[in-house]
Amino acid sequence: MYSQESQGIKAADGVGSVFRPTVGKSGNDVPLIDIVRPNGQGLSHNKYDSFNVDSHGVILNNS
Repeated sequence: MYSQESQGIKAADGVGSVFRPTVGKSGNDVPLIDIVRPNGQGLSHNKYDSFNVDSHGVILNNS
């Protein structure tokens, strides 16, 4: 698992998996976030304790 806190992106603690995205890294070390699946209304609610993106950016994967 990628060091979430060192990059300023940390999925929320204490929430169920329905709200908790997976934070990892891509092949070129850019933070990679797999957002949670959408609900029946097509909404994906992702909760974070911190979401600070540095100059390398971040990849949000919704597939």
